[in-house]
Amino acid sequence: MIKIAASSIDARASNVGASRKIGSQGAMRQVKAICVLRAAVISTTLILAAPASAGDNKFVFAPQSDSPGNDYSTVENSSFEDCARKCSDQSECNAFTYNQLHNTCLMKLSANRATTFYAFAITGVKLSPSVQPTAGASGGASFVMLSQTDLPGNDYSQPKDLSMEECRSSCGADDGCHAFTYNLARGECFLKHAANQWTNFYAWGITGIKLQPLGQPPTRAEENQAETPKARPQGAPSVPSVSTPEEQEQNTTPTREPDLR
Repeated sequence: MIKIAASSIDARASNVGASRKIGSQGAMRQVKAICVLRAAVISTTLILAAPASAGDNKFVFAPQSDSPGNDYSTVENSSFEDCARKCSDQSECNAFTYNQLHNTCLMKLSANRATTFYAFAITGVKLSPSVQPTAGASGGASFVMLSQTDLPGNDYSQPKDLSMEECRSSCGADDGCHAFTYNLARGECFLKHAANQWTNFYAWGITGIKLQPLGQPPTRAEENQAETPKARPQGAPSVPSVSTPEEQEQNTTPTREPDLR
C-alpha cells in the first residue's frame, strides 16, 4: 500500500511539473507576442511621426527652438506634420514654429536671423525660401543661425583657430559648404557639404544653415551625399549631448518664450 501511494504521489508531482512547464511555455509565448506587437507599433509610430516635406520644398528642423516674429498665420489644434505640410504647400511660408505644448502652428513669412531656445517648440526652416532673412554686408551668402544646436555628420573640413564669425565666413565663401556647426566651448569649426533634415540640441553649439535662392535647390549629387536622417517621434526632441553640471544648468534656462497668440 505504501509503494502504491508513493507511486501515486510521484505521478501527481510529475503531472503538476508538466502542467507548470506547459503553463510557463504559454506565458513565454504570450510575452514574446506582446514584445513583437509593441515593436511593430513603435516602428509604425516612428515612420508616421517622421515629418515629410511635400513637393520639392526641403526643411531643416530644429527641436527646442523658436524663430521669433514674422508670423502671418496661426493654426490652432494642429499636428507637427500638418504644420510642416501647410508651410511646404504655401510659397509665402518660409519657416514655421510648432508649439508642442499648445498644438499651435505659427507660419512665418521668413525665418528670423537666429533662433532662440524654447523647450516645447520645433522650428522648421526652408532651405530654398522665397524671402532671404539675412545676407552678408556685401551681398554674401544668406544664413539662418540655429542657436544651441548641432548638425551631425556630413563634415568635410575642420579649420583650426577660427572664431564663430570666421567659421561662418569660411562656409559662405565655399560653394561646397551648405552648413556649419561651431562648438563654442572648444572653439571648433565644422564645415559641412550638406544639411541633415534634423538637428540635435546641444547647449554649446551653434549651427548655420546656408540658404539657397528660390528655384536653385541643392543638386542631386549634394542630396545623395547627405546622410539619411533618422526618424524622430513627435514630442521627443534630441537629448542634450552635454553632461557637466554647468551645461545642465544652461540647458534648463530658456532665453525666451515664443510669441504665441
